[in-house]
Amino acid sequence: MAASKESPIIFYDLASKDNKPWSPSTYKARLALIHKGIPFRVEYISYPDIEPTMKRLGAPPTAQKKKGVFPYTLPVIADPCPQGGEPTYVADSWKIALYLERTYPPPKYPALFPHTSTALQRAMILQVCNPLHNQTCDLAAAFVGVNHLLDDRGHEYFMRTREEVVFEKPLAEVLEESKAVWSTDTRGAWKTMGEILDINGPMEQVGVFAMGKQMSYLDFVIGGLILWLQRAEGSDGHYTKELLEWDRGRWGLLWKEIENLETKSTEV
Repeated sequence: MAASKESPIIFYDLASKDNKPWSPSTYKARLALIHKGIPFRVEYISYPDIEPTMKRLGAPPTAQKKKGVFPYTLPVIADPCPQGGEPTYVADSWKIALYLERTYPPPKYPALFPHTSTALQRAMILQVCNPLHNQTCDLAAAFVGVNHLLDDRGHEYFMRTREEVVFEKPLAEVLEESKAVWSTDTRGAWKTMGEILDINGPMEQVGVFAMGKQMSYLDFVIGGLILWLQRAEGSDGHYTKELLEWDRGRWGLLWKEIENLETKSTEV
């Protein structure tokens, strides 16, 4: 039995002040659910509550993060059991995508990895999207902290762990350093991604998506980075505006498609 409006997938997302999507990791999983048309209900969890909540539920830990201090991370989904027993818990956005593609397969549910592209998309994520993430991360993460995007308890946890463990310096300092390389290193990473996608052919002819005219999981990975910066900086931020105009407006066009997908949300 598949998830339904009466028995939806439970999607555990990171809390913020207004409990709107902001995290690139959870956003790509959210978009995967919407793309496939799978009903889901969101439960927002503040950063310090992730580990105790996941342990209580019996959800699996994710891979060890930097210095092993984040054994439990989000997103996590709970897929209801057909017989009414314990749900299936899946952690980590990539594992969630694979699970959804296998459990809710095409053609009944739109494909996340069309044309047997799972391995190719994984290679693109590891070799191109991860450097893109790394170049965008410092600015976006610093804005999350400096602009107090999160709920109060989550903000305290985020500031402490990022400043003491991840960056080992104040986020205000990270922000200034990342601004200094925005037009060079960060711009270069996005330019590289655009050039790779241009190999498909002229964007105006083949389409704006990673797979041309067909939306796929890789688009959600890129879209998650755009959302992250936009939400962290603020809707009127000039860094986000510049990003959406880069590469002949490719990222702005992709973002419009993702915003259109969100209007079809299957959240219940």
